Amino acid sequence: MDLSKAVVTNPVLALVGFSVVIILLLLLTARWKWHVALALLLPILLFGALPGIQRSQFIEAFETGFGKTLGKIGVIIFLGSMMAEALRHTGAIQVITRSMIRLVGAARMPLALTLAGFIVGIAIFSDVAYVILNPLVHASAKAMGVGIGVMSIGLVGAVQLAHAIVPPTPGPLAAAALLDADLGKSILYGGIACLFGSLASWIWGQYLVGPHLLTPPSDEFAGSDLLDDPEQRLPGTLSSYAPILVPLVLISAQSVSPLLLSEENPVRQLLLYLGWPVVALSLGLGLAYRNIRNKQDRVKARTQWVVQLSCMNNNIYQGCDQE
Repeated sequence: MDLSKAVVTNPVLALVGFSVVIILLLLLTARWKWHVALALLLPILLFGALPGIQRSQFIEAFETGFGKTLGKIGVIIFLGSMMAEALRHTGAIQVITRSMIRLVGAARMPLALTLAGFIVGIAIFSDVAYVILNPLVHASAKAMGVGIGVMSIGLVGAVQLAHAIVPPTPGPLAAAALLDADLGKSILYGGIACLFGSLASWIWGQYLVGPHLLTPPSDEFAGSDLLDDPEQRLPGTLSSYAPILVPLVLISAQSVSPLLLSEENPVRQLLLYLGWPVVALSLGLGLAYRNIRNKQDRVKARTQWVVQLSCMNNNIYQGCDQE
């Protein structure tokens, strides 16, 4: 056996680590009632963080074990979808939108929605983002006396561009994996291109095309205030951004580190693991999970949300919890 390709060369560490993984897996599933998909992933990632583990070999073994395509795409899509569920349920999307409104001013609501769409479109599916923000679009358009085109074109353009260009959303993620492209650079360059495209969508909607689209807002959402729902305890601004920004920063830092640090540098070795998309998105999911205030929702996050995602992805809604 070629020890240079082994994940761990210390037999004691291998046996102890394997035993801890099995015990933790049993505790997560039997005692704490975690869904098996999450319960299986966490012990494996903790094992990879143990001192003495060869990180590059561990990552290669993980991806080989799940299959080359599934290892790079499937697990990341699952983690990203779970993070999107957490952002949706905790109200983080509303907090991000509110921060954009404070940044540019309520009088520039179309620009605020465009910037919010650029941020949330990186983390969640474009249709989900628009469904959540749709009531705010109609209410804001009615309050400002403008048509839906003025208020929504920039938002739609931003969420669609982010969903199509910037990983870790499924489309650009699959393209990066098939082309063997550097994921960190895909995020950096894709994010820059998407930002300029989003601003172009806002200009197109507010000043060029939107004013000529005579589509009035719906009275159904008149007076609705999505951002100040008194019944929902919203997380803080930093807590809302962290699940999105931390994984993107870690993945990007892993790609940049070879240009600045030697191969033996401990910081580069640390970023090799923390910037691995599976670990980075797992950390993002953990940060999103911290924003769940309701104890009942915390239980759902470990079990029912996984089942809901499976049903949604397969278009099978019979027997699924639709809360």
